Amino acid sequence: MSPNSALFRLFTSRLFRRTPSSVKQVLVKFLKMHTACQGSFPLRKTSIQLASNIPKSVRKKADTLLAFDVSIKSKVRFQYVFKDENTAVVEEAESLMDGKYNLLSRQFNFPERPIWNAMVDGESTYPNHYYKHLAIYDPNFADYKFTWELNRFQFLLNLAKASWLTGEMKYLKKGQETISQWIKENPCPFTVNWYSSMEVAIRSLSWMLFYMLMKKIGTSNIHWEVTFFRSLQAHGHFLNNNLTIENQSAPRWRRNNHSIVELSILCIVLWFLDMSDCSRLERLIRYLHDDLEYQYRSDGISAEQSIAYMRVNLEAMYLFYRVFTEKTERYLPQLPSVCRRQVEFLKSMANSSGLVPRIGDDDGGTILPRDLSYSFWDYSGIIDLWDSLQAEKRSFHHAAEFPIRPVNFWFNGILHSASSSKKPDYTRRKKIRHRIFPESGYLILESKTYRCIFRCGPMGFQAPMEYCPHAHADSLSILLWKNGFPVLVDSGTFSYWMPQNASFRNYFRSEHAHNTLVLENSPHAVFYGPFGAKSLPEKAIISYESGQATGILHLKDGAKLRRTIQFSQSSVLISDSVQDSRKKQVLRPFIMNPKIRPVREKDGCTLYLNDEIFVRVYTGSRIRFCLVPFSRLYGSLQFTTAMLILDDIQTINRSCILMELGE
Repeated sequence: MSPNSALFRLFTSRLFRRTPSSVKQVLVKFLKMHTACQGSFPLRKTSIQLASNIPKSVRKKADTLLAFDVSIKSKVRFQYVFKDENTAVVEEAESLMDGKYNLLSRQFNFPERPIWNAMVDGESTYPNHYYKHLAIYDPNFADYKFTWELNRFQFLLNLAKASWLTGEMKYLKKGQETISQWIKENPCPFTVNWYSSMEVAIRSLSWMLFYMLMKKIGTSNIHWEVTFFRSLQAHGHFLNNNLTIENQSAPRWRRNNHSIVELSILCIVLWFLDMSDCSRLERLIRYLHDDLEYQYRSDGISAEQSIAYMRVNLEAMYLFYRVFTEKTERYLPQLPSVCRRQVEFLKSMANSSGLVPRIGDDDGGTILPRDLSYSFWDYSGIIDLWDSLQAEKRSFHHAAEFPIRPVNFWFNGILHSASSSKKPDYTRRKKIRHRIFPESGYLILESKTYRCIFRCGPMGFQAPMEYCPHAHADSLSILLWKNGFPVLVDSGTFSYWMPQNASFRNYFRSEHAHNTLVLENSPHAVFYGPFGAKSLPEKAIISYESGQATGILHLKDGAKLRRTIQFSQSSVLISDSVQDSRKKQVLRPFIMNPKIRPVREKDGCTLYLNDEIFVRVYTGSRIRFCLVPFSRLYGSLQFTTAMLILDDIQTINRSCILMELGE
């Protein structure tokens, strides 16, 4: 159905049984929606217009973002240095040619063509309604995240990469046909794929990167390009008029990762379409300036308390900085320092392979297409991008601590780096190394044997705009690794919207799914809906001195929880206490890696890995074992064993937990 016919049907259906004044309102809405489908930027908020169908200097712009050399010599070097990535890219492209799309934890098969509004079950579809009339949280709808992941088009860049690496033009042709089909079946602003402005922004970026790489390779299709730019203009128009930060109907939700991503990418769209001199751009940059001030604490950590979304923001700001370096120095002087502090935090959180633990929500989403031969939780790519970029701009003076990653070749054009490719060796350390971020509530500690992360800090955005869409109730929780293997883990995220199992969303966010203290009838926070929360903790404090970490959490109902952890070279001693006038039971859950097998002993338990003793746990309290939900990747659900230590308020003050980690 064409955009105009769909609009006409909507328009005429609303004229029946209307008063003259309401008919006038319908006419105004119809004209606005009709303008949205024409593919030109509106005059309502900005007077910018596209001078021609195809922007000028596209190849130069492509070199700005995708700085790699397209020569045969560069290709051969890439295939030698990144053999695994080269193989993974070509295999992924072949899967896409066969209609197989790997999205997060699942594979979707579309033998003939993708069904762009298909639900996660592969059988149902979202209705092709006007985007504001869609209720995506309808009980009859499945998790929309997988549908949006498909429509982000991040697989396009893999098709273009495979075309350059193999010299086969069939991959580029596949990408062009896929975009053309999407444009035909998803008229602006209809279908679920126009519901979220952030998804529109990420799709716009994926299209631009694909087109840039196509032009670097040297191919051209004028007829397709005219259609492509007309739709890209419609994306820019929609994004320009539907920014989250300008949403007056929901002021509490205006500033989050969505606003940073939308602002950064809309600026890049304006630059790509030769509109970077307009007054609208300056306003967008001012919005971004205010966002950085509001969303980031002085230690560089996002108030959303989600490491995955911090990565998303960092990738969006990296692209913005690449394009608008001069404007950044003039209008956003704090952006490099904010990003530098984020990079330093991620370096502290990452292990020697660049893997970062999951804290807060993690839906597996990224802004930049990820390297296929590396883990979902490998953050060394974005760390390496910023280190290389800032070394070039002479703003950062930190060498990367991880080997060069393929993403650095595509965006920075670097195959060899001055950074050391040797992994840090922790086995020679005689002293315990620690790094604390007190404002956000993180302590990272490493010894010769183990690595520990202790969390006790604010939960999401604080007053007056108190909300935490992606934070978890994980204060006083502990994550533990021995010799690089995770022992105590975070339960994950699973799903944002699963009507058949709606309680799972709140479970994975609650204190029950984290290695903390659970007080009877006294929750850390009250969760509602997919992203709502109230009764957040009043105060959270973390400190470290002489091998001892202390976390104090003040709950909304007056209860005060305290956890003290004493660290030695080969053991961890946990002491907890609760101050509450009411007599309550206290539960201390410890979520274990699914590969760990616990065995109860007289004075505690022993944790086995591959039938060998891995960790010994000593405690005088009662121990129970039970299976609890665990999600390794977004959308996947399995069960793992949790060690539950049971006490009451009187006995917990005298009960310690000793974890012997050995040599």
